[in-house]
Amino acid sequence: MTLITHEFLTRERDRIMAEWERAIHAEPRPIPLEDSALRNDLPEFLDALATWMKAPDAPAGGMLQGLPITHAKQRLKHAYQLAQLITEFRVLRATILRLLLHAEAEEQAGSVDLMEGMERRVVELARLNAGLDQAISDSVEYFVEERERIRERFIGVLGHDLRSPLSAILMSADHMLRSGRLAPGLDRAAGRIARNAERMSRMVRDLLDLSRGRLGDGIPVDTTTRVDLGEVCHAAVEDAILTNPDREIILNASGDLWGQWDRDRAFQAVGNLLANALNYGEGPVVVTAACASEGAVVQVTNHGEPITEDRLLRLFDPFQRGEAGAGNREGLGLGLYIVSEIMRAHGGTVAVSSSREAGTTFTLTWPRSDCTPTA
Repeated sequence: MTLITHEFLTRERDRIMAEWERAIHAEPRPIPLEDSALRNDLPEFLDALATWMKAPDAPAGGMLQGLPITHAKQRLKHAYQLAQLITEFRVLRATILRLLLHAEAEEQAGSVDLMEGMERRVVELARLNAGLDQAISDSVEYFVEERERIRERFIGVLGHDLRSPLSAILMSADHMLRSGRLAPGLDRAAGRIARNAERMSRMVRDLLDLSRGRLGDGIPVDTTTRVDLGEVCHAAVEDAILTNPDREIILNASGDLWGQWDRDRAFQAVGNLLANALNYGEGPVVVTAACASEGAVVQVTNHGEPITEDRLLRLFDPFQRGEAGAGNREGLGLGLYIVSEIMRAHGGTVAVSSSREAGTTFTLTWPRSDCTPTA
């Protein structure tokens, strides 16, 4: 008589759980949970697996659907690592197979119809592994996605809560600087406080934008007002010159550059490209703004070491920072990612080309249907 897997799972459920817990605790890096926590949803999972095995025509997942996700939710509450979650399923698979094959060997002892038993066992083991693989896939997918959402929510809350104290620091430092009553030396200290607080404020803003983009909401934009991209570029260049007085920045703006865009976000996008060019490039930085057939186009060009092919592929990913050049390396590596998110929110594009001869050029294309190319 061939041992039927679903009957084995039901009959030996307690033994499987006991052996699984023993094997979990024997792992080189054991999972630090009490037995009650380890066992909390395993009985239901084994029962569901047995029910699923009993109905060979059930679709993948079947009765298992939902249980792996419930398991992942519970493990997230206990601050599990992904490797620990996978270890649980790996050890469970090994435990079931070991006990099942041992029981099968005992029942087949002395049987003359071994071939029929082996064929049936192959089919059932394949189905058992399919069920466990589906459970692992569902559980890991939910675990990873939910942990990422938790991380992004934490970043968003942290960034939001940091804005108020940073604003107070900036306002206080600005008030002291404008008073004209600071003793010699203290004005420089107040200036350092203001500059560093402003840098922290930019980092917080970038973190909030990262959180919005990664959570699927996207960076919010207001396109209800008309904006002159030429004026935006002029303001961004003036701002960059104030903080980089030793660098040459050239602006060439021409044509009708008005359109329905978010002025603050446009300023942020151009400013981020300027900061990137100043940090990682050499010599003058050239900003051009003009109309083209596809819309209003803003380009920021710098010279220096070209961007390598492998870095071009991940340039707009978050937390990417350049290596070439002698500029300031302060920041989180979010500037270009935020530029790409701003352009996506506007329905526009950002592109980059880089070579030693022509330099590195970032191109922002802002959609506008009636943009007449500049002669």
